[in-house]
Amino acid sequence: MNADQVVNNLANTLHKDIIDIQYHTEYPAQDRMYADNPIPANARGLYYGISKVPYAMINGGIDDPILELGGKYDFSTSTPDSTGIMMRSLLNPDFSINLDIFELLPSLQLKVRIEALKDIPKKELTLFTVVLERKIEDMAYAGSNGVQEFENIARKMLPDAGGITFNQIWEKGDFELVTISADSPQRKDTVLSFLKERQASCRNYLFNSEDTYQLVEAVGKESFGGIPYTILIKPGGQIIYRRLGLIDPLELKKVIVEYVGRTYR
Repeated sequence: MNADQVVNNLANTLHKDIIDIQYHTEYPAQDRMYADNPIPANARGLYYGISKVPYAMINGGIDDPILELGGKYDFSTSTPDSTGIMMRSLLNPDFSINLDIFELLPSLQLKVRIEALKDIPKKELTLFTVVLERKIEDMAYAGSNGVQEFENIARKMLPDAGGITFNQIWEKGDFELVTISADSPQRKDTVLSFLKERQASCRNYLFNSEDTYQLVEAVGKESFGGIPYTILIKPGGQIIYRRLGLIDPLELKKVIVEYVGRTYR
């Protein structure tokens, strides 16, 4: 089997254990899928130092000395197999990542929820979100080897090829405080000035639309479009506190203590 067949067979057979992402490059020959959008392949290829194809990586190309498994495969001296993938899948992950798409048209809108499953010391971690095209079967995309059927092709990276970087300490069950401004996008500078004045160090977002009804739908109809409106969301997406108007600090502290427990570090 050629490299495409090996990877596709593994991805289809072990679809519960792996997520297959395939990038098309401009070498050794021109590739129409690369020409459609070269950014994903260029960004990831440069990051990992890929100089030849076909080439596959598992878990970021990191070798696992305990399991005695490699992370890089050139399909000449090494080829990925189901045994290695299943062994890796039995390891406990550091994070739980859930992605929800709530709008496809006129533009793709999604949210990614990240929860730490164990305590992780402070280090820089980056979240990359990739839009895949599950299958292409078109003679117009046929390669020099005659293959015209392709699977799980990377088409776009969100919000861009740089991803979203976190540089923080993670504790098991950590959740993040996020603010969303209901101001018009034209008032971006005013919003930023206000946040700096209040020393708002959490993640802050300005709703990128003039349609306030969309914002009401996004945060919950219980807000009735009023501001300020505060919600506290625990891992899994369940709202455990909501308040229209100014919050009661003592009431909010009680809710947080009931969730995280009376634990002191």
